[in-house]
Amino acid sequence: MGDGAPAPASAAGDRGPGPVAALARDRRLRVPPGVLRHAAVRPREAGARGARPWADPSGYAERVADQGIGRALWFVCGADVERLATVIGEFAPARRSDLWSGAGLAAAYAGGIEADEAETLLKLATGFRGELAQGCAFAAEARLRADLVTPDTRTAAQVFCRTSVEAAAAVTQDALVDLPSDGPVPAYELWRQRIRAAFEDVGG
Repeated sequence: MGDGAPAPASAAGDRGPGPVAALARDRRLRVPPGVLRHAAVRPREAGARGARPWADPSGYAERVADQGIGRALWFVCGADVERLATVIGEFAPARRSDLWSGAGLAAAYAGGIEADEAETLLKLATGFRGELAQGCAFAAEARLRADLVTPDTRTAAQVFCRTSVEAAAAVTQDALVDLPSDGPVPAYELWRQRIRAAFEDVGG
């Protein structure tokens, strides 16, 4: 988990009805048709149906986009942790790591759940708890740097990272020490990997 490029996605037939259909089935949510269609299918997965709007031979920009989609899903799903896990589970397996990272950042930064719901989300993130913690650590550092730490961010740090906001934020800074320059793997991704590794045992 988090030690390089994701594994190839499974065939479409192994992925269920997809995230758009999963959201459409939930009558609690009012998502206009097509709102998530661009998120559900990457240009390279769409073949002739789409073309990548940026020059990125490494393909990493698509991963960064998925991190953003993960953040957006926190709001689209209304901070419903079970709904969130279900929708992420409908995406191709290779994309879930970045989606969980983004969701962890949004959950910790924006908040909106109690400690018991955060514990439920941690359990639902089985296999991706390091990503959830890494996203939370990003949020902790951002909140601490802005001197706007909220009770929700403290709760998220305690649950997702099993530590304080201050300690989680410190991990992000320690991970920058001697960080190499961009190479085949972007420095940003190496930074994320170091942070994930620091929290790899979270939640058992």
